[in-house]
Amino acid sequence: MIGKINQQGGISGKLTSGGGTNDHNRLTNRDIEDQHPIEAITGLAEALGSKLDSETAMPLIEDAVKNKAKGLFFDVNKELSRKSYWYLTSEIDPVTKMGTKESVISGPYDLGAGGGGGGGGSGVTEMTLSVATDPETGKQMWPMYVAVGGSCVIGVNWSSTRDGTPTGRGTMYVYVDGKIIETRTVAQGLVKFDLTDYIVSGENKIEVRVVDTYSNTKNYIDLVSGITLKLSSNFEDAKSYTGDVTFTYIPTGSISKSVYFIVDGVQYGQPEIVESTGEV
Repeated sequence: MIGKINQQGGISGKLTSGGGTNDHNRLTNRDIEDQHPIEAITGLAEALGSKLDSETAMPLIEDAVKNKAKGLFFDVNKELSRKSYWYLTSEIDPVTKMGTKESVISGPYDLGAGGGGGGGGSGVTEMTLSVATDPETGKQMWPMYVAVGGSCVIGVNWSSTRDGTPTGRGTMYVYVDGKIIETRTVAQGLVKFDLTDYIVSGENKIEVRVVDTYSNTKNYIDLVSGITLKLSSNFEDAKSYTGDVTFTYIPTGSISKSVYFIVDGVQYGQPEIVESTGEV
């Protein structure tokens, strides 16, 4: 197949085999180890790089490279879904010179139906991205406040369907204060990220972005406040005490704090809610 990717993501060009299938004979690097025909088809990486923004192009190219894709399978008979889509495959059939349904490793990708014309194909895509609820505690997995150095795990739920059919895996990006810290290929549903090492004192802007196989994007942005908690005291532990003992302490941290004492492994008295910081 020789042609080009149009701006809507469709493939146009000459098809040398019937039924809208792709002629891999024209992909000159298909037999070379670690080469990826998905890029050979009209120079996909270069074409998408010039016509689409890099964020929407990268998931497809990343999948091809990571999975060491060797071919493409066009689901002309709609065996894998209700519509005809392209899939990356791990091998090429030596007779048909095409990727095989049995060796699909990634997809589907809506690169336009085969058979001559371009265009991205029709269909209604619905996509959601929201904060997840911890199945064990029932609490939202996006804390408003976190002690600096303490654990900070966030969780989101996402889904994407095309004409009511799940679109498969997507690519998720996580940013802290505008800096990308992780990129991950994820299945639909609950996804967790550990941000413990990235939370600093003050407000931290956290953004989660997911891109599905059709380059649809959803973002979720919120703040996590990093609180520096400290507890100090001038109590003289080397002295001997009888009767009631007065223990003075200085809590630090600009957040409501619950302070309680544990003596010989047993909690003593009731917790005290402290709003002040840096005061005895």
